[in-house]
Amino acid sequence: PDGSTDDPPATSPGTASPEGGSFATSDSLDGRTFVATTGRGVEITEDDALTISFEGDSMSVDAGCNSIGGNYSLDDGEIQAFLSSTLIGCPPKQAELEVFVSELFRQEAVTTLDGDELTLAGKNGTSLSLTD
Repeated sequence: PDGSTDDPPATSPGTASPEGGSFATSDSLDGRTFVATTGRGVEITEDDALTISFEGDSMSVDAGCNSIGGNYSLDDGEIQAFLSSTLIGCPPKQAELEVFVSELFRQEAVTTLDGDELTLAGKNGTSLSLTD
């Protein structure tokens, strides 16, 4: 320590994030589909088929019931998604997953990528880990 009281430099997209890995960028997600493996705030089992796919500035979410999709952007790792959904009545588990993911995007979750591992970390302590 040199006695300096300066704050550390801000982290920019594509650089290391506080959670490990790097902040995701649109380029690093483009053309990829991720499958949910674990969650904090929601249970993910082997029987759950929750996927999130990215193509250009568009994304889609599939939890096995409604069609969910729209445009997204990333700013310093925070994802802003502008999604629409069909309104089919879903079985309880699929409905729970859809609500959980939608809430993560409403919170502008911090999105990190570490190799094939994508993490969405909500501001309320929830998170979702996915693998490509």
